[in-house]
Amino acid sequence: MTHNNQRKSLGQNSNGQIAVEYVLLLILTVVLSTLMVRALVSRNLDSPGFVVTRWALMINAIGADYPTD
Repeated sequence: MTHNNQRKSLGQNSNGQIAVEYVLLLILTVVLSTLMVRALVSRNLDSPGFVVTRWALMINAIGADYPTD
């Protein structure tokens, strides 16, 4: 192989590596966002998510606010 052919071959490998890295970052992002969504808005009765808990507290506070006469 000449020096020019080696450079061309390395460039093609680099493009493949970039594609693999992109796919891995995409998978990592999807997994992390899925875990975050499950933790924030889980409707499990034993351990509800943060958003669901705060929403229920807010609804209860609004419901307990009786008008003053």
